[in-house]
Amino acid sequence: MTRQSIRRLRPSNLRLEPLEPRDAPATLVSPTKLTYQDADGDNVAVSFSKPILNATNVNTIFKFDTGVVDGSNATRQQLRTINLTTMSGPATGTSITLTATRSLVNGGDGFAAVGQIDGTGIDLGVVTIDGDLGRIAAGDATTATTGLKGLTALSLGRFGTATGAADLSTLIQGTFGFLKIKSDVKEASIEVQGGANGRIRSVVIGGSLIGGDTNNSGRIGSTGDMGFVNVRGSLTGGGGIASGEVVSLGRLARVTIGGSVRGGGGFGSGRVLSTGDMGFVTVRRDLAGGDGEQSGEIDAGARLAGASVGGSIVGGAGVSSGQITSTGDMGPVTIRGDLIGGVGPQSGEVIPDTRLAGITVGGSVMGGAGDGSGEIASANGDMGFVTVHGSVTGASGAISGSIVAVGKLAGAKIGGSVQGGNGDIGGRVISTGDMGPVTVTGSLIGGAGNGSGQIIAGGTMKATVIGGDVVGGSAAGTATLSESGFIRGKHIANLTIGGSLIAGTDNTSGFFQDNGAVQANDDIGSLLIKGSVVGNATSPALIFARGSAAPTTTTDVAIGSLRVLGRVEFGKILAGVLSGEIAVNADAQIGSVFVGKDWIASSIAAGAIPGPNNFFGDGDDAKMSGIGIKDDPSISSKIGNVAIGGQVIGTVGGTDHFGIVAEIVGAVKVNGSSLPLTAGKSNDDVAIGITGDFEVNEV
Repeated sequence: MTRQSIRRLRPSNLRLEPLEPRDAPATLVSPTKLTYQDADGDNVAVSFSKPILNATNVNTIFKFDTGVVDGSNATRQQLRTINLTTMSGPATGTSITLTATRSLVNGGDGFAAVGQIDGTGIDLGVVTIDGDLGRIAAGDATTATTGLKGLTALSLGRFGTATGAADLSTLIQGTFGFLKIKSDVKEASIEVQGGANGRIRSVVIGGSLIGGDTNNSGRIGSTGDMGFVNVRGSLTGGGGIASGEVVSLGRLARVTIGGSVRGGGGFGSGRVLSTGDMGFVTVRRDLAGGDGEQSGEIDAGARLAGASVGGSIVGGAGVSSGQITSTGDMGPVTIRGDLIGGVGPQSGEVIPDTRLAGITVGGSVMGGAGDGSGEIASANGDMGFVTVHGSVTGASGAISGSIVAVGKLAGAKIGGSVQGGNGDIGGRVISTGDMGPVTVTGSLIGGAGNGSGQIIAGGTMKATVIGGDVVGGSAAGTATLSESGFIRGKHIANLTIGGSLIAGTDNTSGFFQDNGAVQANDDIGSLLIKGSVVGNATSPALIFARGSAAPTTTTDVAIGSLRVLGRVEFGKILAGVLSGEIAVNADAQIGSVFVGKDWIASSIAAGAIPGPNNFFGDGDDAKMSGIGIKDDPSISSKIGNVAIGGQVIGTVGGTDHFGIVAEIVGAVKVNGSSLPLTAGKSNDDVAIGITGDFEVNEV
């Protein structure tokens, strides 16, 4: 093939020519189509699914910021209104599509904004807007029919009312098929009415749902059920009441928020709410409360299937802000970050009114200044297993930084410590019913607040392990303090303390009691303390139990076994008493006691009380007696055997006294040597040690 023939096969150079001059000169193209030039130069076509346009009505239906439908696209126009209200019969079921194309001559961005579409009293089909829409109204009085089959737009409310909308309030009467916004819904609201018929089948927002200072701005609401909701950005409340809100007055299906849920200054701002059941809720980043009450909240009016928060839950200044709550049961909850209370009461909470299936917190549970802040609670039902990878910490707010099951608690695993703060009954794990296995990797530490730093079971406490110390709080001046650094169960099956049991220091003229203590309202099966029991001259470290819930004709064991691998110093081990060392059971018994090292200035007693001087081991010890005291003649109080690996001493030159006291003391071995005790009851009084203030005394 010659070069000339090759050249003949090559195509000639093509040149693009503007197409706009070839467009039909009239803006009204047909009964179903209208074209115009947008304010920034785009070519725009508005198409209707029904042939309702004509030269007589077109300027009634279409209103622009400038000019009219006059047969020319030469003028740039902003479409402010599509008004179908005068076309109720013919327009019923009409779908509307607005398409914008960037002009090769006039420019543009490929999008066109529309102020409003008024289809009040008319059921419409699918509306598609290739740009921003301020508002739409649709739906007739027969709410059992579909008011709007669907709405797709680039954005909703992005330009406010500048594009011609009277306001940014969309109202649909009857069912709304679907809402699909490709970017943001900014301070615009969508309200679907019609009682139970006012349903929304699905919502997809590619950007964020943003509330403002106006009430109900950035809000999607239905009076009936709402299908799945997917907001790929964030849900953000503003200063207005119910701004930045998704609300169904019926059931709400699953909800996914790709960013954060953030409350604002308005009541209920930044909120997901239903009055019926709510499906599983996923928030991929944070759930954060604001200054408004119930802001930054997930609130199911019945059952909540469960929730997952990819970041943290953070309470704000508003009451109940930064909260997941339900009136019915709540399914499993996962928080990958922290649960943090705020200044507002009940802020930073997970709290169903009934049962909580279980919860996992990847960080810590931390109380705030607000009462009940930073709390996980099942208000009136059982709680499944709780896992907190960090610590549980109370703060200045009462009941802050706590895990509370008003019912049974399946169990808990705390990766850090449980620590009380300055607020009362904060920094604790508690159930009013039985408690499954609980493991605290760190320590249990009481704070300055009464009842702070606690693990409490109203029923049976199963295998419980504290990896570190149990430390009571201290008080000075005129402060009062009780039951901080405290473990209590009705029946403690077995308890292991990996460190020491350490009492707080009493330097106050106020009430001070049980700070650094283990108590059973009934009995303790076994207790292992790998460290020591350490009290001080102002306050003993305490282990005490009432007695068996079901005593036999010969036994009433309050403490089955106690093993302390270290020493016992300024400690009291008491059987047959309740809090405050109140005597209740003269038949209480202790099985075996082992102490690896020294026994210093400490006493152990079963079914016995000290005399008026409040010291055990001297002549005024006595068997419990009186009104309200359990005393079965066939059961004797007893301490089975005591083995102490080191020495036994009291204090040097003091006026105090210490002892091992019961009706029967089976055997006592000190540093490998057995004391010469006589078999039987109430017949031994044997001194031990070199300080002269310690005795084995059978009462």
